[in-house]
Amino acid sequence: MNVLDAIAIYPEEVELEHWISSNITRKADECNRFVPKNETTCQCGRGKERHSKHAIAKGQRDKSKWSSKDVATVPTNTYGRIQFTKEDTDQTPEFVRISSDMINKEGMKKVLDMMTNETVWGMDEHKSPNLLISITGGAGDFKMDKKLEKEFAKGLCAAAKSSNAWIITGGTDAGVMKMVGDAVYQYLGDITTIGVASWGIVKGRMKLIRPGNTPLPADATFAYDGVATTTSCKAALNPHHTHFFLVDDGSEGAFGKEIAFRAELERCLVEKFTRCISGSEQTVQLPILQVLLNGGPNSAETCAK
Repeated sequence: MNVLDAIAIYPEEVELEHWISSNITRKADECNRFVPKNETTCQCGRGKERHSKHAIAKGQRDKSKWSSKDVATVPTNTYGRIQFTKEDTDQTPEFVRISSDMINKEGMKKVLDMMTNETVWGMDEHKSPNLLISITGGAGDFKMDKKLEKEFAKGLCAAAKSSNAWIITGGTDAGVMKMVGDAVYQYLGDITTIGVASWGIVKGRMKLIRPGNTPLPADATFAYDGVATTTSCKAALNPHHTHFFLVDDGSEGAFGKEIAFRAELERCLVEKFTRCISGSEQTVQLPILQVLLNGGPNSAETCAK
């Protein structure tokens, strides 16, 4: 259902709608303390004109470094499915905007519940993963020899298919993430591919927010064209992923804010899908394969985490 057509929550959607809004949080849209990056911009990435008089005064009293604690945490209002209007695809991936505050034991348990509960995302409904493939690298103009790129793509997809792997990337439509997403679409089509990106850099992100005065089904579809609406929008989402986590630490325009969440997500998935050997007390840990292609400090930090 398109967001413009949805006018009510259907009975079967009430439980799901309640679950997400009650368990998953995001950061508020207002920064509560103006900490100057320069005369016109806060360290949060917002302009001074987007801060209240109270926030400006608070920043004058407290000159400590800005942190995500300077933005309140509230229930998320950004989730559902994405329809990529500029792409010829029927795929409508699930997405959620999620606060970096959920990087703790209780928060990550809720994240896993959302992912695996059949009434929410139900990601392991058919078959649990036997391998995690975590791919990171350059988000800029990444270039690889065409023959080598094709061989890499085919090898990646063959490994993913044979092991029923889940693939995790940075989720954007640029560099290594685009190459991986496009390769999966071309050679596999239906394998679980999770994009984890910083909310504050996503082009067209405001179009994914639910209207405050219109109740919608939990899986309402939001039309997305990946067009920048502000200068903080730096990267569009890649259409060939099946799920997106858009990690919100309250800042705008800064890459790398998703790194800690992604590392914890991967750790929790390994823990959840570690299996006991039948008839034995021994366990088999879910293996994780990390692939680094190109990239800079953020890519190295993602692998190091």
